[in-house]
Formats: sequence, structure tokens, C-alpha cells
Amino acid sequence: MNPQCFVTYGFGLQTLARKTIQIINPPNWIDLGSGNGDVLQRIGFVPKNGYSVDVDLLPNEITGFMRVQGTNEGFLEKVGGMNPRIAPEETLVSLFDVIEHYPKSDGLALLDKIERISSVQIIFTPEGFLGQDGETHPQLAKKPYMWHKSGFTPEDFFKTGYSVIVLKNYHVKPPGYETNWNALFAFKSRLTEWPNDRILGLLKKYYAMWLLNPANFYLGLRSYMRNF
Repeated sequence: MNPQCFVTYGFGLQTLARKTIQIINPPNWIDLGSGNGDVLQRIGFVPKNGYSVDVDLLPNEITGFMRVQGTNEGFLEKVGGMNPRIAPEETLVSLFDVIEHYPKSDGLALLDKIERISSVQIIFTPEGFLGQDGETHPQLAKKPYMWHKSGFTPEDFFKTGYSVIVLKNYHVKPPGYETNWNALFAFKSRLTEWPNDRILGLLKKYYAMWLLNPANFYLGLRSYMRNF
């Protein structure tokens, strides 16, 4: 296995994202494709300057975040280093369940764009192509921008310098599938004090400590047993 990758069972996105962001402690946090904001609320990290961007802007308030309606690309073009509060060396950009909604080439291009305005990037996405459209989710029939158009592998992220944590069996038999589906938590840091290796090492230790809790160990074991 690639040294920039490790596998977890039973680990939730919110727990993993919260710990990663607490380690880095960025003054600025931009989350693209925030939806109703539930993920950010559950993560619970309050940045000095937070921006939550989505085309479908719901009235939900998110503690510490300014809600911005618009496309991801439109927001990035507006920022482009012009706002002094969003200095790249002090900014983290996250995309939780976002890039799979783009054709793969466009998703990779979006990753390149966010690197221009940030020093840390966090991506969460299914491993491989997990179909989602108007047939699997009838409530999305009139929202094609919510359909999945691509899938990503750990190797896609390794090529551009990301470290990857695989959350095994994260999606339990999603609609249209009889098998469980893994998820990928990928991150990349250009911060001198927080290089990828250091962050990954701390997350490995945190996961080992997390498993010592009997309730968490049960979650991990139950997730592992879904392999059989």
C-alpha cells in the first residue's frame, strides 16, 4: 500500500474532518458545495473567517460561516486572491461530496483552481463511480447538477500530492446497489509546519486511540464484518 494511504473501519467523516482541521487550525475555511450545511455543523469547527458556497442556498445558518449563493467556479473567480482576508497561506478549502458531480476532467481542474487560493485542501468523495441520478434518487430528477458524473481512486489523488484515508464500507448498500461502497478522505498541505506526513501520522495515532473506546471498536468491527 502507498505510504500516503491508510484504511479505516467505522470512522465517520465528521470525526475525521474535525480532527484534521483542528490539527491545522486555519484562520480561513472555504467550503464549496455546502448543501444545507449539516456536514459543517456536525464537524463543529468555527473558523475566524468561514465561507459556505452552494447553488442551492438554504436559509440554514452555520456557526462561523458566511453563506454565499453561487457556483464553485464563480466564487473562486471572485476570490482569486483579491480579498486580503483570504490569503492562500492561511486558507483551507474543502469539498465534501462535490467533485463526483463533475465530469472527471472538470473535477480535476477544480482541484487545480482551489490550490491557487489555499495552502490546504480536503476532499471527500466515493471511491470509484457511485451512480446517483434521477432513477436512483427520484427526488433529484429535476436537479441534474446533483447527479454523479465521475468517480475517483486513491491513485488519482496520489498523482497530485494528496494523502488518502480510505473509509471502508462507508456507504452501506446505497440506492441501486447490493454492495457497500468505500469513501475517500484526501488532503494536501503546503504548510511548512504541517506537511502531509505529519498530519497523516497524527491521524493514524488518533484512529488507534479512537478504537480503544469500546463503542468505537464495535463500530469498526461492524464495518469490517460488512466485508463478508
